[in-house]
Amino acid sequence: MKVRHLLQPTLASSVRRTMLRQALALSLVVTPLSPVFAGSSAAMDSQTMVDLVARLIPTVVNVTAHHVTAPPRDAAATQGAAFARVRTGVGSGFVIDPSGSIVTNRHVVEGAYDLTVTFSDGRTVPAQLVWTSMAVDVAFLKVSVDKPLPVATLAADQSVRIGQRVIAIGNPLGLGTSVSAGIVSAVDRDIKESPYDAFIQTDAAINHGNSGGPLFNEAGEVVGINSALYTSTSNGGSQGLGFAIPGRDVIFLIDEFKRYGRVRAGWLGLNAQKLTSDMAEALRFPGFFGAIVATVAPNSPAAAAGLRSGDIVQTFGDEPIEDATTLNRATALSLGKHVQLGLWRDGKPLTVSVTIAEDPQSHGAAAQPYMDASGPRFASTGDMGLLLAPLTGELRQRFKLQAGVRGLVVTAVAEDSVAQEVGLRAGDVIVTAQMQPATDVDDLDRLILTQASSGRHAMIVLVQASGGERWVALPLRL
Repeated sequence: MKVRHLLQPTLASSVRRTMLRQALALSLVVTPLSPVFAGSSAAMDSQTMVDLVARLIPTVVNVTAHHVTAPPRDAAATQGAAFARVRTGVGSGFVIDPSGSIVTNRHVVEGAYDLTVTFSDGRTVPAQLVWTSMAVDVAFLKVSVDKPLPVATLAADQSVRIGQRVIAIGNPLGLGTSVSAGIVSAVDRDIKESPYDAFIQTDAAINHGNSGGPLFNEAGEVVGINSALYTSTSNGGSQGLGFAIPGRDVIFLIDEFKRYGRVRAGWLGLNAQKLTSDMAEALRFPGFFGAIVATVAPNSPAAAAGLRSGDIVQTFGDEPIEDATTLNRATALSLGKHVQLGLWRDGKPLTVSVTIAEDPQSHGAAAQPYMDASGPRFASTGDMGLLLAPLTGELRQRFKLQAGVRGLVVTAVAEDSVAQEVGLRAGDVIVTAQMQPATDVDDLDRLILTQASSGRHAMIVLVQASGGERWVALPLRL
């Protein structure tokens, strides 16, 4: 079985394409969450599923990210030898602030050079990556809007029970906004994504492309972010084993970022692992649960409290510790607190007092520009992954082109290139570029450089293909 993120390459791209990382920096402004519904605690039987979903859909967005895996190496390189490799993928997200703040998964946007958000009414707007969490698969985006957006409400009571009904909304397989429903199958699942895993498991149908979308309860409140699925195949879809980051983690991240501009997490300074029954027997421990300490960092709170390798942590304050994940989560949420740790050492119980310090490692990062957006990135058709040639009798015969077709024929398109991304294929003919006849490759390259240098982001070309003529916008910069 494999745990796979729910990121989906666009249908125009191959299903092998994965998502992207990073964009432009912008400070996030998060104001108190505005409720979408009055009386959000109302049970499902007070309104139909149709009415509920109609109110939820406007709060959910589709996220598209473009990623460069290999930027052009040299603008003067031989045609086709230095093309930019690009990948495009889609995910989901939801609005947390009417001014345009959006939550999604980190893996949806990480490494992207360009992000767009599409709302349920069809509007598509540029988005900027504001901040990503390194500890949890969460990222914040920001969009500029001319009117307040409908907001998804994070549940005040984040307790989730096995068997309760939930609704997943997102962009599965890049098809657009879709809704599925199911139940909570399990809670506190550790799927080894992070030291803090406590995923909600659901049988609601979620697939690649659902990443970052919300999991709602019956009251229309967010209780999780759909993030991963279990599948037995490399490109497998929903098998009724979907996983969502708990909403309480999102609330913690938002609150920390609002207060401090970063996420401050508690730190003990130890590495622990789940206690097994064989370990318990060897250490004469009568219990069944706990976290066994493997290492203690020098000059850490754990070291100051006298913790040792081989100690079994049974309790954290009044909270029982089931395993290392439980200990990690309790520690992260207890910055600055004085806590009594219940231990087992040398065959007997022991209690020590420890003060939780701030984790010295970064738990998030403000977005940094991935590339300099001020200068041109494409200086030729070769940079785009295109090989072009004037039409000859041999080429007309090879590509079965009629005598009346005029222009530059595409003889090859590099895999994962910008040209492939916009749908160009070998045998297509570029008839015009910027409304001018395309007759010479060098002239077209000069036009590309001129257009890009003047600040344009795209150039329009008319393409003759097997299905007829169509307009294509060729990106001029990354």
